[in-house]
Amino acid sequence: MTEQPAVNRLKKVIESEGFQQLTQRLDELLGNPVWWCCQNRDSPIVLIHSHDKRDCGLLSDDPKIREEWHQAVGEAMKESEEDQVGLMTVSPPGHVQVVVPVLCGSDLQGFVGISHLPVYEQRRLPPLLSLMVEHLRQIAERVRSEEDLDGVRRLWNEVVSTLDLGSLLERILEEILAVMDSSKGALFLTDPDKRLAPRKSFGIETPSESSAGLPLASAPYENKMKTWDHPARPLSEGDPLRDVFLNMVGQDLGKMEVWGVPLMHVGHLYGLVLCLRKKDRKLSSHLQTSLETLALGSSIAIRNA
Repeated sequence: MTEQPAVNRLKKVIESEGFQQLTQRLDELLGNPVWWCCQNRDSPIVLIHSHDKRDCGLLSDDPKIREEWHQAVGEAMKESEEDQVGLMTVSPPGHVQVVVPVLCGSDLQGFVGISHLPVYEQRRLPPLLSLMVEHLRQIAERVRSEEDLDGVRRLWNEVVSTLDLGSLLERILEEILAVMDSSKGALFLTDPDKRLAPRKSFGIETPSESSAGLPLASAPYENKMKTWDHPARPLSEGDPLRDVFLNMVGQDLGKMEVWGVPLMHVGHLYGLVLCLRKKDRKLSSHLQTSLETLALGSSIAIRNA
């Protein structure tokens, strides 16, 4: 596996037909402003359309004006992220701009900004902000649904076309990590003796001591996960498999937690994907559907392989 599974979803939103239509409509309404996007507050600003507005603070040759512009945008992004709302702020020199979060469900995928707007436009911008937040959310969720469906198709193509278990497990892990927006994960398989052991990992340099405590009996996890009402859940502190995975990762969790995605079919646990995911992130309904489909297909494929 060579590609990063948690892709830049903001880029896909910006490239979507829905976003292109939105920019065209607002260009007509707002007189061809400057458009930009940013994945997070620590990422660089990416220019989408300048419309040759070279005196915009983002494009200014004056370092002081550029600094003032970036400071205004940074403060607006911080508040926008915390409250998940679109905001109006200054756009040095002498203009206004809006900063709008790109949300998929409640997950922040980045920001879109419209800069270098005349000051008089601030009278009609407030109602536009809430509409933009919801419109961008709809676009992001549509793009994400299409992406997850493509992942299911890729997995089924792999199931049909390969007899190699290693390649199959690699693809399963890749697709599940993509849905979970995770860059570190491992796939544990249940062996004939009903024990769980890691077979594939991604984003992990496995230290030698990570094998401590392995293999683990699969029966307790099979019994516990039969009762789960969601296709994925965080593992609780003290869970032996969680501890094994943390040894594999070899890092402090910080703002992350360990999630488990069971690969079950007719009550039998064929495997389990563990991954790191940000705390307090919920799974939207369409993500749950994608995971359920991927997990079922993966379980059947592993059984047949």
